[in-house]
Amino acid sequence: MPAMDSALANPAQTVTAFAAGQSLLVVPGIPSGGPVVPLSPGTMSLQDFLALSKKIGDGALYLKAGQGDGGKVTVAFASSSGLLHLWSHGS
Repeated sequence: MPAMDSALANPAQTVTAFAAGQSLLVVPGIPSGGPVVPLSPGTMSLQDFLALSKKIGDGALYLKAGQGDGGKVTVAFASSSGLLHLWSHGS
């Protein structure tokens, strides 16, 4: 299990900063349908998830962030094989 992810303090900001630095598009919302690979901080850190998106993703990060400190954050990317890789954190 990975160590506590320091990016979890503000994951939405981490995602948008990464996307800007990598010239990735941020899409507000999560696509539905198709096969999904569900991930969480317990299986992969946010930084590792973002690095994987740059490697095998379609050039876009899909982001849905709840309001407030306890809000749920979901980030996704689609790979060329059609899989949606989904990372979620929060309640």
